[in-house]
Formats: sequence, C-alpha cells, structure tokens
Amino acid sequence: TNQQLAGNAGDYTCGTGYKDKADKATLVGDSDSQCCDQKTCSDFTCDVGTRMKASPTNPAAGSEPTQADCCEMITGMCSGNGNSDEDVTCGSGYKDKANKATITGTYKSACCDQKTCSDLTCSPGTHSKSSPTHPAAGSEPTQSDCCEADVTCTSPSLFTCPSNKVAQDLAPTAAVTCRAAQDCPNNAFDVTAVTPVVAFGPACPDPTAQAAAEAVCGSSPSPSPGSSPTPGTLTTPSPSPG
Repeated sequence: TNQQLAGNAGDYTCGTGYKDKADKATLVGDSDSQCCDQKTCSDFTCDVGTRMKASPTNPAAGSEPTQADCCEMITGMCSGNGNSDEDVTCGSGYKDKANKATITGTYKSACCDQKTCSDLTCSPGTHSKSSPTHPAAGSEPTQSDCCEADVTCTSPSLFTCPSNKVAQDLAPTAAVTCRAAQDCPNNAFDVTAVTPVVAFGPACPDPTAQAAAEAVCGSSPSPSPGSSPTPGTLTTPSPSPG
C-alpha cells in the first residue's frame, strides 16, 4: 500500500535533484514524482562574488543545480565584484554612495558622493556654521570652513558684567515659561507651579528681569480643604455604610 509521508516510520526521502513538496506531510505516496519537486537554480545559493544568471541552466531530472550552470561572476558594479580590484574606491573629498553595492558603475561619478560640511564633526568648543563653506570637488571639508567657536559669556570676548559681578562661562540658555500650580480635589494630585527662568547667555543673567518674571507668574493656590496626604500617594475613600 502507499505510505503517508509524515507521522509514520516509512516517511519518503527525496532523491538527488529533488526537494520535499511544500505540503508533503499531507500527501500519500512513495516516489519522487508523488512526494517531491525537481530542484532548479532558484534552490541554489551562489558563491560570494557571484550572482544568479539572468538565464540560468536548470538541472536535468535527478541532478543537483550547480555553480557553473546557475551563477556568474559579479562584474561592472561599484562594489562587491568577484574581482575586488574592480571595486571603485572613492578618493579624497568623496564618500561611498549609500547603495554603492547595488549600483552599476566603474567611475567615481557613478559610485561616490562629494563630501560636504555635514560629513565633518566639529571639534569640542565649536559648532557648525549656519553658512559653511563646503569643500571644492576632491577636497576634504575643514574645521575652519565648516565650524566656528561656541559663543559664551567669556568667549570669544569677555562680557562686561555690572558692578560686583563676574562673567561666567555660560552658553545661551533657553527660557522656561511660567506654569501655574493646579489645585485638584484630591490634594495628592496637586501640581506645584513651575517658576519661570529668563533666558541668558552670552549675557549674564539679569536679576531684575528674573524677579519681574517670577512676580508675573504669581504664587501657588491654596490646597483644597480636607486631609493632605503625602504628595504622590493615593487616598482610598472609606466604603459606604452597608
């Protein structure tokens, strides 16, 4: 009698040049023709440096697909060629295109992108210029063309502070907007007001302006009547009389 392939001691093994059918476990049979599919070049993995031929020679019945019949040397690409000497090297002032290995080309113009100031990391204490001078073709981006010194209260020039004040090395700092306190019925969820901060740098902080901003923000509202549990804790109500 015929054998069902899965779940019994007589599972059928496909011969040379054949592979299991996708639904083999559901089939009844005991031969390559019933249980297996003939292999093709799509079942073969080409060696490194080679690729599947556009028109491969698939194997005859009972034969395995081969490198010679299915694959060909990679050539004429920007990178990943079978002969690495054919790979295009991007010279000074250029960088590999993001998809270089998939591009057909043998010249820098096809395989590389010209570098700009965005490819340079500015050194500590400096930052990218808002209008940098990008390098000419074949030249690397430079610190002097692309970057400028950070501006602080002490650099590039010392800020003149009011009497009895000393300049600090402060970078520009963003202002923090006032936020009023929120009074909730459950005091455990009250939100404390956020005190405003006046932006400063490269000028020193202005105490008068800071005091005025705090005055405008106002004071925190009084908490709602009732118990005052520890901030951050929940108050569990007592059960109703039953």
